Amino acid sequence: NLLGIQRTQEDVPGMLIPQMYHDFLRHGDGRELVRVFYHNEQDILSMVTVAANLAQLLAEPAAVAEPDDLLSLARWHIRRQEYDEAETMLRQALAGEMPLALYQELVQELAYLLKRTGRSDEAVKYWQQIAVTSLDSVLGHLELAKYYEWQRRDWGEAIYWTEQALEIVGQMRPQPPTPENWRQIELLEDELRHRHARLERKSFHT
Repeated sequence: NLLGIQRTQEDVPGMLIPQMYHDFLRHGDGRELVRVFYHNEQDILSMVTVAANLAQLLAEPAAVAEPDDLLSLARWHIRRQEYDEAETMLRQALAGEMPLALYQELVQELAYLLKRTGRSDEAVKYWQQIAVTSLDSVLGHLELAKYYEWQRRDWGEAIYWTEQALEIVGQMRPQPPTPENWRQIELLEDELRHRHARLERKSFHT
């Protein structure tokens, strides 16, 4: 229905097709295969429609209004290393209204894109946005700690963001609370404590 294609009662659920074909081989009665052919025909028509819609979106990206569609287009451009086009899509998406989770996803994608293209200074404000809006993730904090340690050599800022990350990790409760998930949190905390100790040493010797 989303594609404007209406299937009739002749259609058959795809999961039933293998059994219908098996029954045909056993009994030689091919009457039900007509429904299978109809199902396959509609699938092909759907794929053609999707391809046509995608081609139109790529040809007229300015006409795309939904932030999640723009995010998908941006990722498509990133895979093709078309970074200017991807950045345009991401910034266009961020201009609209959306749920917080999608906003964070868009900001994260843009921050990584800026970092990937040698514009880490521009990415900082986006990592900060991620950090201040995330209550159960330390991605933004960790990226900021890396930036201030390795690019700005500002040990105080790097220590601050590392300590903020440690505070969040200390309150994390994995879902589901399996031993493996607890282990992932422990490894992350160990990594952050190691980073904090290294930064303290650098700060002491400066």
